[in-house]
Amino acid sequence: MTVYVGHAGWKAMGASIGYTLASGVTMFIVPLFGLGAFMLAIIPMTAIVPILVFIGVVTANQVVRETPKVEVPVIFICLFPWIANWALTMMNSVMGAAGTSAAKIGTDVLHSKGIYYEGLVHLGSGAPLASMLWGCIAIFAIINKPLRGAVAAAGGALLALFGVIHARWWALPKAVR
Repeated sequence: MTVYVGHAGWKAMGASIGYTLASGVTMFIVPLFGLGAFMLAIIPMTAIVPILVFIGVVTANQVVRETPKVEVPVIFICLFPWIANWALTMMNSVMGAAGTSAAKIGTDVLHSKGIYYEGLVHLGSGAPLASMLWGCIAIFAIINKPLRGAVAAAGGALLALFGVIHARWWALPKAVR
């Protein structure tokens, strides 16, 4: 068991508590002072993306290798809300670049062309919480803990009822919804 995904690799290279502490301090200071935008102004995105893809592939490899085989499907179940969120973000960006939106086009027109926009909205909204809840429900089903799965499902139902997951969030500006 490691502290976080990727930790085993750093440990194998000799990193100790100092690396974890430096990572934590960096992750606190960079957003606190808005240094992310400054860094993006200096480092071109074309240099960052390949590094992030590499980290993603290495991390995914580690996750699948270290997860017990019977639990591996949960990893992919947890990805569904994130994939929908990504697709929704891409669609909104493309429509925004074209000077339009799903509201202007109409979801029925999108649906007639095989684009299930509302499905992406419902599946992709609240992806961080939804993926954790889906993962809990799936893992509790796999390890035969139905009561715990029911509690996770009830929690998810409450979050969905109040629009925290699987719905456009009421606090977002109308243009973003």
